[in-house]
Amino acid sequence: MNLRLADGLLSVNLHISCFPMHTFTHRQSQGLLKSAILFVIALGSAAHAQFGTQSYGLGEDPASNEPQVSAALISEYTTVTAGQTFTVAIELKHQDHWHSYWRNSGGPSLPTEVQWELPEGWTAGELQWASPKLIPTGDVNGYAYEETVYLLTDITAAASASNGNAAIKAIVDWQACKVQCVPGTSKPSLTINVGDSAVINATATDTFIAARQDLPSTSDAWAISARETATGFELILTPQEGAATELEGVQFFPYVNFINPQKPQTLTKTGENWVLSLPTFTPEEADKFENAAEKFPGTLRGDLVVNGSWLAEGTQPSLRINVTPGDAPAVAVPSLSLGLLGIAFLGGLILNLMPCVFPVIGLKIMGFVNQAGEDRKKIAMHGIIFTLGVLVSFWALVGALQILREVFGQDPTWGRQLQEPWFVLGLVILLFIFSLSLVGVMEIGIGATGVGGKLTRKSGLTGTFFSGVFATVVATPCAAPFLAPALGAAMALPVIPSFIAFTAIALGLAMPYLVLSAFPQLVDLLPKPGAWMETFKQLMSFLLFATVAYLVWVFATLFPDDSSYLRNLLFGLVVISLACYVYGRWSAPWRPKKTRVIGIVTAVLLLLGGSYLSWPSKHDYKVDWQTWSPGAVEQALADGHPVFVDFTASWCVTCLANKGRYEHNQEVVELMEQKGIVAFKADNTKKREDITRAMAAYGRAAVPVNLLFTPGKPEAELLDETFGASYLKEKFSVFPDAE
Repeated sequence: MNLRLADGLLSVNLHISCFPMHTFTHRQSQGLLKSAILFVIALGSAAHAQFGTQSYGLGEDPASNEPQVSAALISEYTTVTAGQTFTVAIELKHQDHWHSYWRNSGGPSLPTEVQWELPEGWTAGELQWASPKLIPTGDVNGYAYEETVYLLTDITAAASASNGNAAIKAIVDWQACKVQCVPGTSKPSLTINVGDSAVINATATDTFIAARQDLPSTSDAWAISARETATGFELILTPQEGAATELEGVQFFPYVNFINPQKPQTLTKTGENWVLSLPTFTPEEADKFENAAEKFPGTLRGDLVVNGSWLAEGTQPSLRINVTPGDAPAVAVPSLSLGLLGIAFLGGLILNLMPCVFPVIGLKIMGFVNQAGEDRKKIAMHGIIFTLGVLVSFWALVGALQILREVFGQDPTWGRQLQEPWFVLGLVILLFIFSLSLVGVMEIGIGATGVGGKLTRKSGLTGTFFSGVFATVVATPCAAPFLAPALGAAMALPVIPSFIAFTAIALGLAMPYLVLSAFPQLVDLLPKPGAWMETFKQLMSFLLFATVAYLVWVFATLFPDDSSYLRNLLFGLVVISLACYVYGRWSAPWRPKKTRVIGIVTAVLLLLGGSYLSWPSKHDYKVDWQTWSPGAVEQALADGHPVFVDFTASWCVTCLANKGRYEHNQEVVELMEQKGIVAFKADNTKKREDITRAMAAYGRAAVPVNLLFTPGKPEAELLDETFGASYLKEKFSVFPDAE
């Protein structure tokens, strides 16, 4: 830590990576950091603010000279009487994408702390914490606040307080994070009048109403119990009179950090009850968490937050719970009944009309049309084999779910596979290839489509079976009406009844094909084969393309902080489409054998290359980019840091190629940290005049432009237009190590 006085102000350089993206600091480091922060505050934080204003200490954004978090005090009353208890709100405003932490940060982060400075005889109650959100810093989840939040405290005026003005002050310390983390502090204050009668602050009424809605509270609408499991705990939520009928996005925030925030909490409905699984730390995870994981205190105390409200009427998004495990009543497990089987069958039947499944049903019916006039026994056989493909796929799915639940202690839910990037990517590629086949780029054959003239041949039975498998695969992202409650009940059943319930869903999905095969005379009611079939097939491709577009969006949402994953996927799909084109053009049966072999090999290589390009490889290292501004560069240089500036744009291919060679390079990232180099990204994707002027000063009118500034030198070095990691390591190595 370096301290420097300039112009009467205390400047602080903390050469500490508070939150590396992939590692945690030790608890001892937290204590050292906190001591340093308090020491700096004691030396340099003297400014304060009156009612409605605030002063800022540490924690300013070096790119904008604005604080990442600002604090202010707001009183519910402008005038209070002696001995009166009233509420004061600490307003914390966060810059976009920045957050600060709750009472339990969920890890080694520093929670927000408040110290009060009150007139003699005045007292402050406990801080009333608004319920937090689960927010990642890099790839580490924490319990935090963003945007604007209000923390409430009840203040009691001294019984002997004299009429007149009284000053209420607070010292608010926080740790603000976006990708990196910086400490911050503020000493807001307000002046309140003491008089003979209380006067409410009318301008703040709505603020306090909203702030109290964010506080956790108890409710008779829910009976909550808990039990211990092999992987943690389960909260059993039993609705009472006045409870909401549907729950979504339930998250438990413990006051003590014994629940692992890096693992998802899953909610399932079993009968009338809802069960929330709470995974705790394994010994290995606790070690990796660097002592931030704490022991179970004996009770589950914390905030239970839902998207929406816990009540059927009114707003109550957060419950305050204090539950001791072991007293939980047995959760009613739904029994296998004709009603449940009927709902499951109906859900599977309606699933055929969902956008992700309907193209398959259309193509399968075309298969029956194409068989008009053929052997009725063969038609019936194809219907049975297709149904068998659906059944086997559903049995495999429920078997995998039961293994996860019984053997590994997991609590699987339908659609969980869409949380896995590799599954979403595989589904995107599969449906994209299938869509290209339907539109005529290539023919992937009987084994995938199960349609065409060869359907009646023996080899077509294999294709028909995999048509059933394919129908099940594309159905996994869908949840048709009646299907959601049937799936929830089916997964809560014991093993054998669960298989029976999933069989009912599978039979519902396969029923249209089974009916057409069991009653061949119905085929005569369908249109005769003709040219319309090719048009129909191509039209079905656009429904599948729509499904691909949706899944690409799902894929992108799995990586909200790095658009390179989406970019790589889109370019990968281009290469895959080229593979399909090569296969369709040069592997046709009328081509010479040598041409077919070359075409197939080339197509396979392109397919593998496109899939590899699309694969979401994890980045363990990344350059810590700051937002560029001339003032930010000057400040970094004044603090003695070398500065690397990248003038770039998302549409600049050369810029992207440059960054692709060094942005995630371990040696480059570590060398920049070692030398204390500050990296600024000047994004000119949308034209900015200040960026244009800055580039023009170095004789450049277009990106890429890369500059390297050395402290003490008036001019920057203009780097090569194209370069990679080796070039930057050579340039960076000349700087001395940071202190």
